[in-house]
Amino acid sequence: MWIRPIFTRACNFSNICTRIRVHILQQLPHNINSTRLKWMPTKYRTGEFRTSWISSTNQFIPFSCNVVLISAVCSGFQEKVTHVLNPTSEIVDYHRDIASQYQSRGLIHLIRRIIWNLWELCFILLRMIELTCVFIPLLMLYPFTRLGSNIKNFWYRVMLRDLEFCGPIFVKLGQWASTRRDLFPEELCTCLSKLQRRTRTHSWYYTQYCLEKAYGSQWKKIFISFDNDCIPVGSGCCAQVYKAWIDPEALAEADVCYDESKDSLLVEGLEMFGLGKFLNFKNHNQHNSVKEFQNCKGELIPVAIKVRHPRMEIMLRRDLAILKTMASAVTSLFPSLKWLSLVDCVEDFAQLMKAQVDLCVEGHNLDKFSANFKGMDSVKFPCPIWPLTRTNILVETYEEGQPMQNFVMDKSGASINVKLAELGINTILKMVFEDNFAHGDLHPGNMLVQEKDEKELNVKKSNSIFPFSFAKKQSFPVNLVILDCGITASLDERGKKCLKGVFAAVADGDGEKAAELFLNHSSHQCSDPEKFKGRMKEIVDTALDKSVTLEQVEVASLLSSLFSTMIEHKVKLDGSFSSIILAIMVLEGLGRSLDPTIDVVEKAKPFLLSSM
Repeated sequence: MWIRPIFTRACNFSNICTRIRVHILQQLPHNINSTRLKWMPTKYRTGEFRTSWISSTNQFIPFSCNVVLISAVCSGFQEKVTHVLNPTSEIVDYHRDIASQYQSRGLIHLIRRIIWNLWELCFILLRMIELTCVFIPLLMLYPFTRLGSNIKNFWYRVMLRDLEFCGPIFVKLGQWASTRRDLFPEELCTCLSKLQRRTRTHSWYYTQYCLEKAYGSQWKKIFISFDNDCIPVGSGCCAQVYKAWIDPEALAEADVCYDESKDSLLVEGLEMFGLGKFLNFKNHNQHNSVKEFQNCKGELIPVAIKVRHPRMEIMLRRDLAILKTMASAVTSLFPSLKWLSLVDCVEDFAQLMKAQVDLCVEGHNLDKFSANFKGMDSVKFPCPIWPLTRTNILVETYEEGQPMQNFVMDKSGASINVKLAELGINTILKMVFEDNFAHGDLHPGNMLVQEKDEKELNVKKSNSIFPFSFAKKQSFPVNLVILDCGITASLDERGKKCLKGVFAAVADGDGEKAAELFLNHSSHQCSDPEKFKGRMKEIVDTALDKSVTLEQVEVASLLSSLFSTMIEHKVKLDGSFSSIILAIMVLEGLGRSLDPTIDVVEKAKPFLLSSM
C-alpha cells in the first residue's frame, strides 16, 4: 500500500516536468535568440565563456531532445504501472513522436560527427606535413650552432622567419617563448621578442562580414562612422582594432542577439589566399566624417572595436593538437629535456591562447581591473560595452592618449617622467601583491598617457596606491591607461608566499633564502642545490654591493644571470610565476628609462609588509 503514494507523487512531478519540456520545445525555434540575449549578461558576469553555449544552436537542441527522450520513456513506464496518467496520455504520445524523431536525428548527427572527425584528421595531417617541411631543415641545422655565435644567431633568425611563416598561433608561441627566460637562452628570447612588433592584418571585407553577422544587416545604424578610412589603428596576432563612432539610441532599438562566431568557407578561403583585400571596395563609401552626422538622435560615442582574425579557433585547435604530439615525442626521444615539462608548457600556452581567442575573456578582465583600481583616478582601463561584445568582437570605450614610448624617448619633461615612473611601478606592485591579478603583457606599447589640465588637478586627487597610506592623498599630473588585457597572471597561495618571500629575501640581501624558495617552487628536482644556492648568493651580493637603485644596478644583467642560473641547474618555474616576474622586470626597465633614481625594492617593501 505504501508504494502507490510514492508513484502518485512521482507521476505528478513527472507531469509538471513533461509539460514544461513540451512548452520549451514548442517555443524553441523562434525564441532561441531572445533566450540567449536574456542569459548573456549573467553568463558574462559569472565568467562562463563557453563556445558551445554561445555559438551553437545545434548543440542545444539535441541536449533538450535527449531529456525529452528520457521523459518519454519514464512516462511510458508510469503509464503501465498505474492508471493515474490517463489524462496525460496525449502528452505521452506527443513525446513518443518527438523521441522517435530525434532518435533518428541523433543517428544522423553521429554519422556527421564521424565524417567531420575524419575530415578534421585529414587537415591535421596536411598541417603536420607542412610544419614538417618547415621545421625539419631547421632541426638539421641545429648541430652547426656549436661552431660559433654567428651561426647560432643565423639559426635564431631562420627560426624567427619559420614561426612567422607558420601563422599566428606559432607567432604567439614565439611571443610566449620570449617571456620564458627561465627556460630558453637569453639570445633566443631577445630574437623572438621581435615578434611583438610584427603582426598581420585582415581585410576590411572580413571585418564587414563579422559586423553584419554579429549585429544584422542594420549594423551601420549602430556604427555610424569609422576613422582613418577604415584602416586599423592597431593589430596583434589574434585581432585588430578600429576606432568607430556609435549612436547609443540606435543601439537600444537594434536587434543585437546574434552570436554566431563560425565563418563561412567562402570567406575563410578568400582570407586564406589574401583575396579579401580585393573586395574592400564593397560598402567602402562608409561615412568618414563624424561632422556629417550631428543630426543623429543622440551624441555619438567613440569606441574601439577589436575584431578577431579569421580561422583563429580552427587553427588553434589543430596546431595545439600537433604541438602536444610534438612535445610528447621530443620528451620521449630526448630524456634530458624532461625537466622542461614540454607537455605542461604546451598546456600553459593553450590556456593563454584560449583566453586570447575568446574576446569575452578580455572584457571580463577589463571589468576586474577596473574594480580593483576603483577610486584611483590616475589608473584607467577601457570599459567593455557588453551588449555589443561577442566571442570574436570586443567593443570598448576609446581612450585617447599619447604612447608611453613618447615619454621614454623625450627627456625634456623630467618632472612628469618621475611621476609616471612612480605611478607605473606602484601599479604593477599593486596588481601583484594586493590584487593577485596582474597584466601579463604590460609593455610600453600597451600603455597610454593622458595629461591632466590644471582644473582637473585642482579638483581631482587620486588615492595613493601605497598600503598604510590610504588617508594620504597624492596628486599625479597624468593618467595611465592600460590596454590589451587578454593575458593575465595569478598565483595560488603557495606561489604568492614564494614570490613575497623572494622579494623579502632580496631586500634583506639573503640570496641563499631566495634560492631555497625557488627550489621549493620548482617542479623539477635540482641536481646540485648547494651549488645553485651559492650562485644565487653571488648574484644578490653583487647587486647589493653597488646599491638597490636602478641607476646603479644593471637590471637586465641581474635578471639574465638569474635565469641563466636556473637553466644551468634545471630549475623550472611555474608559468604564472615567470609571467609575473617578467612583468615586474619590464616595469623595472620602464622605470629606469623614465627615472634612473627610482628604487623598486624600496617601493615594494610597503606592499610586502601589508601582505604579511
